[in-house]
Amino acid sequence: MRMNDIIFETLWTTKHIKRNYNLPIYHEGYIYGHNGRFMSCIDAASGELVWKSHPPGDGFLIFVDDHLVVLTKKGSLHVVKASPESYQEVAGLQLFDKLVWTPPAFANGKIYARNSFSEMASVDVAKLRADGINRTISKNTMRIPGSTFAKFVDKVETSSGKTAVN
Repeated sequence: MRMNDIIFETLWTTKHIKRNYNLPIYHEGYIYGHNGRFMSCIDAASGELVWKSHPPGDGFLIFVDDHLVVLTKKGSLHVVKASPESYQEVAGLQLFDKLVWTPPAFANGKIYARNSFSEMASVDVAKLRADGINRTISKNTMRIPGSTFAKFVDKVETSSGKTAVN
C-alpha cells in the first residue's frame, strides 16, 4: 500500500487538549493532556471532555504503572491516578524553585527530573508504594559527578563572573 492509497478521515476534534511541547498520554480508552494550565481527560472514542482540573498546573506528563507523573513548569512533581473518574492526586512534592522545561523520566523505580538551570532530582517510587497514598514524597537533589554538566555547574559556582562563564 502506498501513502497515496490511504484515505484519512477526521473522527472528532477537541479544544480541551491543545498543542504544546507535551505529548498527550493514551491509556485504556482515554487521552490525558494539557490545555494551558488545565489537565484534561478526553474520551478517545468520542473526543468528549470527561474531566478537567486546574491542579497541578501546566507541565510535562509521562505514564508509569497506571499513573500520570506530572512535572510542572513551576517545579512541582505530582503523581496522579490515570482514571476517567476525576483528577486524583496520589502524591506531590515541590522539587525545584526555578523554572522547569523538561519532562520527567522513569527508570529502576525512580522518577528523575531536572530544572532548566543546575539541579536534578531523583524520587524513589518504591518508598511511595510502600508508604501508601496522599503523603509527601522525598527527593535527592544531585549532580552526576564527573559529567560535563557537573563540571560546568562547579565552574559557575566557583566563578566570580557567573554570567560570563561558558
